[in-house]
Amino acid sequence: ILAGPEGMKRLFSLWLGAAGGAFEPGRECMANWQMLGFHFSSLISPVVGKFVEWLGIVSTAALALYLWVRVPPRKERAFASVLLGTIIATLSITWRSYYHLWMLLLPPFMCLAESLPQILFDIWVFAPYGLVFLIIFVGALAKVTGLTLPASYGCPIMASSFLIINFTLLLWAVKQKMAIDRMGQSPH
Repeated sequence: ILAGPEGMKRLFSLWLGAAGGAFEPGRECMANWQMLGFHFSSLISPVVGKFVEWLGIVSTAALALYLWVRVPPRKERAFASVLLGTIIATLSITWRSYYHLWMLLLPPFMCLAESLPQILFDIWVFAPYGLVFLIIFVGALAKVTGLTLPASYGCPIMASSFLIINFTLLLWAVKQKMAIDRMGQSPH
């Protein structure tokens, strides 16, 4: 209403364009297996890209399903580690998975504050900032030296790093679940 009739027409046109696929989803910047498959497809071959993508999706889904083979004990840390792994696996497989969705991991992280290795938490917190500064530094260095970089050169660096961090945390959650299954209680 504030935009007036012309604004409403433009909004409707925008919606129709989006519904018809007018906007690129930004695969190269997503922190998921589809991003990795996209980059392998463009760098090596589409067959290798799809293989890497599906291998990652299937292995991640298998690890996530393993977390729920037996219901975790009704202990806060045991359930939090299973929930952490489930959310991470979901983010690694979900089509539109960007860095800001990591906020979903905060509740399990708070429950796991005493059992999660400090180094994993520190990497999860500080790696994004370090990577942003590295990408800015490389871009500035390229500009000073006259080197031309692709417009989105930082996307694969950040997204791949986040996928690696996510997968490492998923493996930690699986390790916790294995210990829970062996001992029948939450590990220390």
